[in-house]
Amino acid sequence: MRNPDEMNTSFQLYRGAKVGECLMQSLFELMETEKLSEEVADKVLSQFDKSMYLALDTRVGTKAQLRGKLKTYRYIDNVWQFVLEEVSLRLCSGGRGGSSGSEVKMESSKLICVDSKLVLKEKEEREGQEREAELLQQKALEVKLEETEEVRKTEEGPPAPIVKKEDIAKPQEGMEAKSSIGTLL
Repeated sequence: MRNPDEMNTSFQLYRGAKVGECLMQSLFELMETEKLSEEVADKVLSQFDKSMYLALDTRVGTKAQLRGKLKTYRYIDNVWQFVLEEVSLRLCSGGRGGSSGSEVKMESSKLICVDSKLVLKEKEEREGQEREAELLQQKALEVKLEETEEVRKTEEGPPAPIVKKEDIAKPQEGMEAKSSIGTLL
């Protein structure tokens, strides 16, 4: 699989979750036993990244409220990372910070934030590149078909003339009818 440093990290955020780690471990095992190619594994991980983003964006209705003391923060490649201490996480279903919900307290937590506009822009650029690659493959296939057709025509030579029965003169007495060229229909 591609080196993670070569790809933008904004699409790979969900690979750090347990489900992403399990998926990557399974893909590596399949590649080691040569049951899966590296290219297919890359496509599976790419689809996982897209699906996780879409599912969290459209299917989750729970709101979260996070409080804690900021220990460190970083901004690298359009990704914010916050490390918090003495963290309180409140999950509320449906409303905005309502009283119904559960609260979890933690010693520390890492929060990673990416601007959704940048993620969507990157997604659109990648899909555009994939469409361009498909078009190039189609054009290459068309050129190859044309070349194959030209080679076939030159190998066959000129087509044999077709002679119809009506075009052949009937032999007169004492003469034989001969056709040295063409196919009789």
